[in-house]
Amino acid sequence: MSRKKSIRYAGAFMLTLAAGGAGAVPFSSFDARSYAMGGAGVAAGTAANAVFLNPALLASEVGAEAFSLELPVIGGRLTDPGRLSDAIDEFNEIEPIGEFQDAVNLYNITPDAGNAADVQAAGTRLIEQLANVSGKTLSAEADAGFALGIPHPKYGLSAYVKTNAVGGAVGEASAADIAAIQQAMAEAQALQPAIDPTDALSSSVRARFSRITEVGVAIAREFDILGGLSVGVTPKIVGVRTYDFLFVGSEIDTAEVSLSESQQSDAGINLDVGLAKAYDNGLKLGLVVKNLIPQDYETVLGNEFKLEPMARAGVAYTNDCLTAAADLDLTENESGGYEPKTRYASLGVELYLFEAARVRLGYRHNLSDIPADIETDLMTAGIGFTSFGAQVDLAVAGNGDEFGAALQLGFRF
Repeated sequence: MSRKKSIRYAGAFMLTLAAGGAGAVPFSSFDARSYAMGGAGVAAGTAANAVFLNPALLASEVGAEAFSLELPVIGGRLTDPGRLSDAIDEFNEIEPIGEFQDAVNLYNITPDAGNAADVQAAGTRLIEQLANVSGKTLSAEADAGFALGIPHPKYGLSAYVKTNAVGGAVGEASAADIAAIQQAMAEAQALQPAIDPTDALSSSVRARFSRITEVGVAIAREFDILGGLSVGVTPKIVGVRTYDFLFVGSEIDTAEVSLSESQQSDAGINLDVGLAKAYDNGLKLGLVVKNLIPQDYETVLGNEFKLEPMARAGVAYTNDCLTAAADLDLTENESGGYEPKTRYASLGVELYLFEAARVRLGYRHNLSDIPADIETDLMTAGIGFTSFGAQVDLAVAGNGDEFGAALQLGFRF
């Protein structure tokens, strides 16, 4: 493999593996309506997307539709707070490893002051480029599924299948590598034979991701207590497949990706539980706990992956012109890949332009204590159209670190 191809392959490899991460999963949903409203939907969700947000809404949010089919429900996001993708592009463009190798080889053939100066310059650039990549993360998440719903105040039902992939990659520059490069620079400066350390580098690329598939049935009923309290439960089968990679030194350039050797598969049963309470004045309250049963898994490299309970509360208000909603995570949740923890507060509004169209805006803030250079605020927006029972919803979200989008097609009768 040529040096140029191998270095570009390493960069593409890091970006590709980030698309899917072991560690844990954040509280997220890519149904386009709630995604456009900052993620708020525990109280403001509809019967069509209740199974993704709060199963109790199957009995609480009963409108004119007696049946809904949401297919597909797809979305994804990419988060690059340290601009790792830009750092990799620059690394590939400069090719500092090859430049340093060439400079050391030429110096050892002709050990004069001019070639020694070239070793100094190339070594400095290599150290700078390793430092530029080190510690930076790139994370991504993708989601796809469908849901079939039958809302009803006595026994609302919904069946769904959903697959979520989340994870990331991080570069780590070794202090020993830096010292070895500096040693070769010092040898050249002293006009002594210089040892090229690039064949024994210990800097690494770590990548982890998980793919979680859920198959479940949500059941909800409104009980005649507290003036009408809806309760929903979603028993589900959860399949978890984790992938864990570690490439050290020259392996970054030459190793082949083997998913079969890096994966670990498990399965279990879990449960989501939700409550919803609607008032005559348009106010609604909601509460949901996802993954009620804590479960721990281990990757092939011995790293821990957890599915832990995630609780969220929500409030919503609806009238003839709009729906406004706010959600708050009651638990701090681990994020997939190498992102910091999350505890989201979300605000959203849906405006009814006319009977067949909706415009949605939202805002999300991460309340967790995270590094100052990572953005905590996310703006969202979206639209929805209805025609003859068919529903199309689109959403986008973004800030300086993250971009996401979602699409949902539904049929409601």
